[in-house]
This record gives sequence, C-alpha cells and structure tokens, in this order.
Amino acid sequence: NRCMYCNALFTEEQNEWMTCPKAEIFIDYRGRVLAKHVADKNWDINEFFSFTSKNGVSWRRIFWKVWGRLKSDECVTCAENFTFAEIDHCTYHPEPPKFSFGSNIGTFEC
Repeated sequence: NRCMYCNALFTEEQNEWMTCPKAEIFIDYRGRVLAKHVADKNWDINEFFSFTSKNGVSWRRIFWKVWGRLKSDECVTCAENFTFAEIDHCTYHPEPPKFSFGSNIGTFEC
C-alpha cells in the first residue's frame, strides 16, 4: 500500500505500529494518540514500477528501495519497530539532551 497522506509504502502489518506524519490525529478509547497511514485506493504498483524505471532508475535500485520500505524488524536497543530503510534512525538516546543557555533546541551528545 501507499499512504494517501504522505506517500510512504507500508504493509498492513506495519500499519499497526507505524505513525503517519501527515495523517489526521485520532484519540482512541484508551487516550492514545494515533495517526495511521491510509491506503491510496487509486495507487497502482505496476504504474509505479513502470514510471520509476522509465525515469532511469534501475530495477535493482527499485527492488532494494521497495524491499527496504516493506521489510521491518524490532530494534534490540529500544524495542521499537522500524523499516530497514530507516535502520540508522533509532530514536533511543541513553542520556537526556543538552541545551545551550537560552535555547529551546537541545542536542544528544551520543
């Protein structure tokens, strides 16, 4: 599936834990904030492959891009799910951020 809000590729299983950055926010009956991907019913994967290859992207590159988006695992450090396309984007930080005096923007030293 491709999300109609953010154009990300996702599987039904991934949609259980993924958050869409552009979806409308919904509060469930337990008070959890949810923002789920919504499948674009007009999207056709065959047209996507055809368009991408006609624009000079190799089939090998298309395969690995799609594979990286649709394969996922659980981080051994923070136990959060992630797609392999985001393997270097772990949000776990062992220490709190450091803030400069008078700034509301912090950085993680790790």
